[in-house]
Amino acid sequence: MQRYGSDLSGRRKPNRGSVLDAGGCVRSIEPMIGTLRKQSRITLVKLAVALVLLVLAGVALATGLDVRAWMCRGMDYVRSAGPVFFFFAMALAPVFGVPMLMFTVPVLSLFAPTLGTGLTVFLSLMAVTTDVVVSYCLARWVLQPPLRRLVGQLGYCVSQVDPVNATDMMILLRVMPGIPFFIQNYIAGLAGVSLSKYLIVTSVISLPINAAHLFFGDALLHGRGKMGLLICSVLATLAVGAHILRKNCGHRKKVAK
Repeated sequence: MQRYGSDLSGRRKPNRGSVLDAGGCVRSIEPMIGTLRKQSRITLVKLAVALVLLVLAGVALATGLDVRAWMCRGMDYVRSAGPVFFFFAMALAPVFGVPMLMFTVPVLSLFAPTLGTGLTVFLSLMAVTTDVVVSYCLARWVLQPPLRRLVGQLGYCVSQVDPVNATDMMILLRVMPGIPFFIQNYIAGLAGVSLSKYLIVTSVISLPINAAHLFFGDALLHGRGKMGLLICSVLATLAVGAHILRKNCGHRKKVAK
């Protein structure tokens, strides 16, 4: 489909179905509409999953199901599989979209009594680091075409980033709400962010947040309300710091323009 025509003076003018941006470049609005539709479908899927979870929780409460007993049985089963299996799964399962919270929340309750808190935290953060490195390598070098299609189908358009802006992009990516963690890793690899900048920003922003999740999950499962509130305040502080970083990055970009 032709995207532009011309008037009597020979200047290009936008046809119907296109918009003229500030730089004078004409682009079709059809890709924009398609992206909005994809994002709407993603939002509907999230709402549907949340609704199903709420219904299941309501049924459990109405039938008097002992949720805590079922949780204990599940944790005993996972504990019986051993730490090697658990941390191996923690390192690789999130690459395929499994939420990292499924591992960070129960891990201290599962293995701290036998391995010790320090070693459990260390192994957990090593598993998170392995996950982000594997995801990056797959997106950057191994599975770039299919992952680019996947990210595009989820409504994210990825282009190569200027090395000068790579650090700012990584900071914004890590603090931007709503983007799943494994998609963040894929976007960084597809955009060509250098591995060193990727790991530095991840170590400064993502690893402390995941460490806080470890202790929050342990406090939650053991009913330690005061500890849970303290960790919530730490997470809130990290969120505020992330918001300040995002604003500063946006301000720097405006000044540069």
